[in-house]
Amino acid sequence: SGKETSDMLTNTASRMAKASWPEMPWEEEEALKGDGLWQHQRAILQKELPALLPKDSKATSDPQLLKILLSKLVRLEQNFAARVHKSKHRDDVRGKKIVPGYENHHVKASDD
Repeated sequence: SGKETSDMLTNTASRMAKASWPEMPWEEEEALKGDGLWQHQRAILQKELPALLPKDSKATSDPQLLKILLSKLVRLEQNFAARVHKSKHRDDVRGKKIVPGYENHHVKASDD
């Protein structure tokens, strides 16, 4: 019923308001003074590129290597985003031809 849904949404909103979210390094002024941001970047690299940078590797202390890998990760993400956009654009073109009203119910790649 409508009341149950409303109560559920209120309870969820209340729980989320009480949740404590950790601050990201770039949100914390103190983290920017030390190596907090760099520690965060290194942790991301270890998580995203585990085959290239295992946690127990001595390479995690080599700033030059970490900068190269971080740059590589950024390029990989940009490449992935470009391929997704291209695929979605193809769907936009095909969808209009095949499905009546497609453009009325799907966000175009150029707007996404």
